[in-house]
Amino acid sequence: MTPVPDPFPALAEIREDGGVAEVIPNFWLVARYDLVREGFKDSTCLSNRAPHGRESDSIVHLDGEPHRKLRKLLSRAFTPRAMRGTEGIVAAIANDLIDDLGDAGRTNFVDAFTRPLPTIVMSAILGVPAQDRADFVRWSDEAVAHAYLPEPAPSADEFEAYVLGRIEEARSSEGETLIHYLVDERDGEGRLTDRELLHNVRILIIAGNETTANLLGTTFFQLLSVPERWERVVADASLVEHVIEESLRFDPPLNWVPREAASSCPVGEVTIPQDAHVGLGVGAANRDPAVFESPDDYDIDRHGIRNTHLTFGYGEHFCLGATLARVEAQTALEVARTRLPNLALDPDFQFAPKGPIMMRGVSELPVSFSPAKARE
Repeated sequence: MTPVPDPFPALAEIREDGGVAEVIPNFWLVARYDLVREGFKDSTCLSNRAPHGRESDSIVHLDGEPHRKLRKLLSRAFTPRAMRGTEGIVAAIANDLIDDLGDAGRTNFVDAFTRPLPTIVMSAILGVPAQDRADFVRWSDEAVAHAYLPEPAPSADEFEAYVLGRIEEARSSEGETLIHYLVDERDGEGRLTDRELLHNVRILIIAGNETTANLLGTTFFQLLSVPERWERVVADASLVEHVIEESLRFDPPLNWVPREAASSCPVGEVTIPQDAHVGLGVGAANRDPAVFESPDDYDIDRHGIRNTHLTFGYGEHFCLGATLARVEAQTALEVARTRLPNLALDPDFQFAPKGPIMMRGVSELPVSFSPAKARE
């Protein structure tokens, strides 16, 4: 299921008509900022439980005390200080990808830059060899495509076997990769089980690749589709952080975040029946005029929204990888603006969103460029 090019007028109608609607049978969308934020806080009503019972012990699908216990352990690997320490890794990978563009002067920037960068970064953090990165992309794509379908991805067993192999290797070797850390880390009751390690490493791979790739694609599309924006960012490095926050707000990589009604749940003026599927519409919430001025405008001068938009969630399930995603996106944009100042979107380009399901990104970005400037 691919997203429609512009879902926001329809989302605005839902938001203005009470903020909650059953958009297809047994699937309810929450589209008003205050209701979405409250939905993130209330896991007793809107549960994070896993669809079809898969990976029910990953951090994404736990609530209450089991979630708090696991999050406390995992969060030690994702402190802002630790994630900011990855800037050098991201910059080196971004520079390598730009070097690989060569002198052809034209490329699909999604395939050449925005798509591979997060995969290679996550591979480096996890300690995955370069020769396995192509498989990583395939496994991640298939896992995302099947995340909310009854049947598992065709490569699910292959992906599981690979991750278990990396875990076993980390147990018998010294290293400073994220997998080594997770294997060694423990709380007062002991270490993560093999099952917990497997499912949480898989979630980190999937989430760390797909969402950041979509964020990068959206950012470059928004900047290059209005050349004056790109020119301003090239000329002024101070805009980089604001641009990334505006991209996160304007067209988030996850347009809605899935939940299930653990009981009959009152949301706004609607009662959502037990076991119904629910989407917390962060894309709609981020364009709520009650919170954001001129919300349908992409404004690179918009400041002060870092802690207001809901793209990374809210409350106890706030995204663990938020700092890493920001570091990746800001660093990638900084490298690109420095080395490819004449980057330009094909004038005949027609935007097509990339899915599947709740994801939003850019399918392709045909661009032209002058030979890249030398690394600084």
